[in-house]
Amino acid sequence: MRGSLLLFFASLLVVNHSPAQQQDLGAPKKDWEKAIELYQAGKFREAEPVLEREAEALLKKGQPITAATVLNYSGLAKTFLGDYESAYAELQRAQNAFRTQRSPAGLTLSFASFGLFYREQGLCLDAFRSYVQARNTLLEGKDSIGADKFNQLLLTIIGGQAAVYLEQGSYLQARYELEKTRAALDGRFPFEEAEIRKNLAVSEASVGEHEQAAEDLIGAKQRYLETGNLAGLAQLEEVEAAMIARQGMHTRAIELLRESYKSFGELGLEVFQGRVSLQAARIMLELKAYGKAADAAWASREVFERKKNPAGFARASLLLGQVYTARGKRAQAQDFLHTASERFSSLNIIGDLAETDNTLGALYPWDQPESAQRAANSFSEALKLARATGDNQRTAESLHGLGLIALVTHKDNQLVLSYLEDAHSSAERSGSPALLAQIEVEVASINIKEHNDQKAADLLQMAMEHLVNIAAAGESSPISVLSIDKESDLLENMILMMIVFQFESTNSNALLAKFSSLGHNFAEIALNFTEQFRAWPSLETYSLSQQHRPEINLPPRLKKSEEEHVRQINILARRLSLTLTAQPDESRAKFSETLGELVRAREEFERFKQSLRTYQEQSVRTYAFLKYPTPVRMNEIQLKKNEAMLVFKILAGETAIWLLKPDGNLEFRVTKRISRDNQAPVQELMAEIMKRDSGDEKMLKERAETVCNLLKLPDLMRDLPRGTVVHVVPDDFLYRLPLETLVYRHRDNSLSFLGSDYDFVYHSSVSMFARTLLSLKSDSTKPNSLLAFAKPHNSKYGQLSEYPAMADIARGIAHQLDVPDKESYFFRTEYNASESYLKQLDRNGELKRFRYIVFAAHGFDRLPEAQDESSLLLTNGAGEDGYLSFEEIANLNTSADLVFLSSCHSAVSEAIFSFEGVLSLAKAFELAGAGSVVASLWEVDPEVSKQFANSFFYHLVREKKPKHLALKMARQELMNKYPSPYYWANFVLAGEP
Repeated sequence: MRGSLLLFFASLLVVNHSPAQQQDLGAPKKDWEKAIELYQAGKFREAEPVLEREAEALLKKGQPITAATVLNYSGLAKTFLGDYESAYAELQRAQNAFRTQRSPAGLTLSFASFGLFYREQGLCLDAFRSYVQARNTLLEGKDSIGADKFNQLLLTIIGGQAAVYLEQGSYLQARYELEKTRAALDGRFPFEEAEIRKNLAVSEASVGEHEQAAEDLIGAKQRYLETGNLAGLAQLEEVEAAMIARQGMHTRAIELLRESYKSFGELGLEVFQGRVSLQAARIMLELKAYGKAADAAWASREVFERKKNPAGFARASLLLGQVYTARGKRAQAQDFLHTASERFSSLNIIGDLAETDNTLGALYPWDQPESAQRAANSFSEALKLARATGDNQRTAESLHGLGLIALVTHKDNQLVLSYLEDAHSSAERSGSPALLAQIEVEVASINIKEHNDQKAADLLQMAMEHLVNIAAAGESSPISVLSIDKESDLLENMILMMIVFQFESTNSNALLAKFSSLGHNFAEIALNFTEQFRAWPSLETYSLSQQHRPEINLPPRLKKSEEEHVRQINILARRLSLTLTAQPDESRAKFSETLGELVRAREEFERFKQSLRTYQEQSVRTYAFLKYPTPVRMNEIQLKKNEAMLVFKILAGETAIWLLKPDGNLEFRVTKRISRDNQAPVQELMAEIMKRDSGDEKMLKERAETVCNLLKLPDLMRDLPRGTVVHVVPDDFLYRLPLETLVYRHRDNSLSFLGSDYDFVYHSSVSMFARTLLSLKSDSTKPNSLLAFAKPHNSKYGQLSEYPAMADIARGIAHQLDVPDKESYFFRTEYNASESYLKQLDRNGELKRFRYIVFAAHGFDRLPEAQDESSLLLTNGAGEDGYLSFEEIANLNTSADLVFLSSCHSAVSEAIFSFEGVLSLAKAFELAGAGSVVASLWEVDPEVSKQFANSFFYHLVREKKPKHLALKMARQELMNKYPSPYYWANFVLAGEP
């Protein structure tokens, strides 16, 4: 973005000077010349104050042209540093000086500099006007400018205009202009060539020509190395990261961005750091790491807002809109997307406007005619813009969206196939393997329904090849985490894809029969596949919260082996980078050879990590689980004799149910009577459960038995002994249903609640259950140490009742634990029960001291003031709003054995996602490191909660019962006193039993 003017600036200094000035230029280097060298190396922060000072000195010496040129440098340095107001003032002063001196070359330089100034902010129309002015000024003064100078200036202007096309997203137009410019350079101007080849690489990658893009990237790097431009080299890392991230190589892309961010920081280029953060946020979004994506996007948005960079601000708003769209927060997403759309329209940034329209298309619900039409309109508008700019990736995404809407609304397979096949062609041109695989799977699904099995098989084979290619690069993307074997049987691949497409195949029974005859365990493959998507987002958060523990380490022999794997990969990665500096022909050969070695080294490291996950010593398995978080597979789960696992997956037209028995056998059922499209049986049962009086007991049991039968639980659980601890992984609306309230019929025709015969413990995924099998125990300094927050006072929510029972709950628990219940550093009530104090404990590392943490406070499953996240309401003040949100809790660091939440809706949330489950307060505390959480499914009755807490902790502490049994006994006591399940079924146990 900066090289195309540098050499011209340097040569301009010797044009139109007096003999005395030329003599000065032949003297030893002055300070302003040294500052220009710093500028040319991309060291703008060091160069800028010297340039400004020297420009003033040159004016006093009567050298106005040289002074104006140096002042122009200073203005551009300020531009790159993000000080746009000062930059504009200096560029304007330089232009006035050139105009006064009637210097056509100087005025051309000035207008081109303003083009760059506006382009850096994304002000495309202003940038174009400046470049047009530069071209007109150049043509008018042609006779007074030498031929070489004229040609170099013209190339500079054309290259600048092409860069504006890139900023707009007009990749084909940019490429056309840049190729003309490169052909004219003929290797004479290294600064210009570096910039032009870098921009060519961007345009070529955007239209899917990755080999040519890689070659131009190599050429640009060679030129930047020759000229010593550190900022240019950092930009190349940013460009390369974007290119390889598009091809699914996210890990390497993040490594490059980290280096680029560091380099820009050393150079003081905060705006460029903001762009790197935004690109990292985009990758995190693709990896479904929504918390990290939002953090990075917010950070970059704040930089752009502070620096008054409108294009960057709009792009950060778009990214935040995409994050909130993915998380189902429609209102916030819409606000950000409309902000982005307005900014992009005013800036004439067409490519990003197309992406915004695509995101709006995904935001609107498709199951309602009016909103589906709005979505289709957004995708159609995006399609026009993307095609106009030659952006194959966004064209594919628009067509893909239109195809899926047609699938939902028209049920017209031919129309759907037309859209998806066009999307596939565009995705193929863009070189996006993940999108290609997704479209191939969707088209295969339609062909399966229409009995075109051979075509479906061919498409699925193509999809698998794309997935394998991504996995071969050693990446961890939402698709490549499947760890698919290259030699997987085609039929197995088809079954995997049928799971994704919700068992819609009309001939699935025949396929399943053949599949089973080949000896494959369909139930296990299906569950593993489901788990890959459900578990991934939570695992990294949990692992980071626990890696501080001293027992998380490897024996010396394994540690040495691990370090050797990492060292070898790092050596090969550096060698791969160095091949870019070789001659082009030699570079390609070395690059291919080194890449092959790197892929093999990563594959060996993956095998090593897998060996750790299945190691005989539990401490080694714990290390692998936390250091290399990966969704578990069913063959890694070892249940105790009195345990079973029940897993649900809600689909559009059916529900898949798995039961893993203590002996390792896995049973699988599919029911079409309860699904996302048919929630009525569960809703009717919940209506009965929520009646506070005893209600119609017969109706309650009838509906509870109906749901139990529809979920096929009597059939699945018929061989489980009474007293079995059943670990449950719910899904979607089943998160709100306590299975304890379901009723089943015995052989003697008598009825029992499931909760009377079995002990249920709830988990967000199989992988989060697996953590309970690890050797992670509370490291509390006291056996019964307690931290309690009760009856907080939040000034913003003064209208809420502050029940006296809130404090009584905490005091009753303290009594059972034989600890003081007076106000102290660990027993906090009312104004002392503050969010700021909790975070202070966390910062000081004291939160890890407590075995039990209790909150008796208001809870929300959706709080607008906390970005619609689940939240606990604590006392506000000291810079904190008192809304302790899901993300804030998940970022705490605790080793508590149990967190007890006497708070409404603390086990559920309005935010429930098919890929990561419910974002409840209970889950947040688990991610923060709590062993177990007792939480509520609906509103808490303070008096009943006080009785439940007292009873639960009595059985847990005084009688030393396990948590699941203490909860069951406390629940039974409530049942005897309050027949309605509204009171006794509210609290559930999550985590360790």
